[in-house]
Order: sequence, then structure tokens, then C-alpha cells
Amino acid sequence: MKKYKLVHVTSSLCIGGAEKVLYMLIKGLQQKGYDQVVVYIHGGPYVGKLQELGIRTYQLRGFFSRYDLIFFIRLYRLLKKEQPSVIHSLLWAANVVSRLCGWAARIPVVSVYHNNVEQDGYIRSLCDQLTISLATYNIAVSAQVAASVRERAWVPGRRISVITNGIDLAYDKIVYRSKKELGIQDDYFVIGAVGRLVPVKRFDYLIDAYVACAIPSSCLLIIGSGPLEKALRNQVVRLHVEHKVYFLTDSEALAYYRLFDCFVQPSEKEGVSLALLEAMSFCKAVVVMGNNKEHPIVTHGYDGLVEDSYSKDKLKDALCYLYNNRDKRVELGLRAGSTVQKKFESTRMVQAYQNLFDQLSFM
Repeated sequence: MKKYKLVHVTSSLCIGGAEKVLYMLIKGLQQKGYDQVVVYIHGGPYVGKLQELGIRTYQLRGFFSRYDLIFFIRLYRLLKKEQPSVIHSLLWAANVVSRLCGWAARIPVVSVYHNNVEQDGYIRSLCDQLTISLATYNIAVSAQVAASVRERAWVPGRRISVITNGIDLAYDKIVYRSKKELGIQDDYFVIGAVGRLVPVKRFDYLIDAYVACAIPSSCLLIIGSGPLEKALRNQVVRLHVEHKVYFLTDSEALAYYRLFDCFVQPSEKEGVSLALLEAMSFCKAVVVMGNNKEHPIVTHGYDGLVEDSYSKDKLKDALCYLYNNRDKRVELGLRAGSTVQKKFESTRMVQAYQNLFDQLSFM
């Protein structure tokens, strides 16, 4: 069968989970022979990664502001020039502009939600509500995210489905880092966390919980960047643990997972986090937040611990439990690795997207 053209429109090609998912999807579809083009608004490391694959990329901007009328005209003209069979969009701004321009150009649009709708704020959620009916199909990365879209955006159930994120388990090209390189003693218990330094991730909770644990010969390693970096560093200084909390703001997390004794994701709300899947794939015991012990990836007590959202005390207790129970920590980690291999390998994700794109391209 002759392969058709896809145009992927994304708000960002910076370092992030959604950006990594897009990269893996494009790489997987390229191996199947699809012609692909990427349009982005904010540049970042994935621009070069995509170009190394031979993927054509376009950065679009408005003339007077980022999303002025000229921006929409440029995107519309690009779509008419490329004539894709399907537009695939992800992240808030890209979803909104792709729906409008795809509708005008009469090209099917698949919009993807990586987080709950309410996390975007009132104005963004309103723009999403006003344009979501223009999408041909909508994808959510978890049942929880799909429910938030239906509740906030009035989307009929038949027009939204779940395709969970997956990860590439081929780690043969990774250069792993050592404790010695970071100045961490070999016998230290290392608690790891990965994510954007933004309010919803609740790294402030994690720092407070870590300090409350008072675990001897331990450290907390936080990998990520974002607007709260200064505030979090000030928090660490205020609590007098600057010698025990490490911030790595310009590093790929994959090189560090082996150093962790456990992994913590204190976020109030998450979709299907790649950082969590990656940590589990390295057979690390994980602690995540959820309501009523429910989580889209982790089963409490089987392949990780699910603690109540907004509770520093519960988070502290979970960290202390894993530190004091090595056998249970190892057991949870081994089951975590098995869960990822069985349910979250990237080929499953790529195939699900391919099936949907194939279906829409021949409508």
C-alpha cells in the first residue's frame, strides 16, 4: 500500500514528555515508510533530532505576535502546499490552531491531550472548548485525561479514545552517569525525581517530605528545568539541605535512572508520564500520587506505591517505608519493569496511531 503524508503540528520541540512521544511516533512511522513533516512553534533539542532522521521541519511565527492572523495564514498556506492526508496535533496551542486551519483546508485533524484539560486554565480551556468540535478525532493518553476532556469540552464518546504513551526500551546507546561524577557517596540511598519545575509537579512537597524523613546517608536528585527552579533552590537552602539535594537542569534523565534506589512523582495530576515509565523500565520502586489509591499506570502494592494527592505526610511515610524495606523495594521494582514491558512498549503506541491515521486517510 502506498504510504500517505502526515503533518505533525506541535507547540514545542523542547525537552519534555509530549515531545519525546512525538519523536518516538515519528521514528516508528518513518520505519513503516510514511512521509512526514513537522511544524512547531517553540524550538528545542528535538528539532535537531528530527532533522537527523531526515524529517522536514518548519518553525512558524506570526508577524506582530506569536498567534496573530499572519501565523494562521502561514500555517494554512503550508498545509495547502504540503497537502497531507492527516494533521496530527499535540499540546494546547497546536491543537487549537490545527483545528481551525485543518477545518479551513478540509484536512482531517487528530488532536492529542497529554494532560487533564483543567490544567490549562480558564482562557485556554475555553479556546479548547470552542474549537474541539472541529477536530475529526481526539486522543487522550489515559482514561483519566479522556474523562476530563469529556467533562470540560462536551466531546461525544465516539470521537475520543485512549492511546497510552509508550517508551523505546532500546537503551544500548546511553552513556550512564555514576555517583562519583556527581559527588555522591557509593553507599548513599538515592531518591530520584524527573519533571518540569512547575507548580503542578509539586516538587516542593517532595523536598519537604524528604527532609521530614531524615534518612541518613541519602540524597534527593531532581532532574528537570522550569520557572520554579529558583524558588525550589531557595527552599532547599532555607531547610539547610543544599548538600543533600541535587538539581540537574540540563541533562537527559535516562543516563541517571540506574543511580536511583527509588523514584518519586509527586505531581497532583499526570497523564501517562514517560519519566515514570522510564524509571519503572529500570526496575525502580516508584511512589506516585493518586486518589483512592488509583493511578493510570501503577497498581498500589503490586508494582509501586500510590499515595493520596496533596499529602506530604503520606509521601514521607512512603519514602521511609521503601528505605526501611529493601526486599519490598526490590520486589516492587521487578514488577514495575514487567508492567512496562507488557503494557507500555512504544511499538504498541505506534501501531495504535497508525491504525487511526490509516482509517482517517481513506475516509
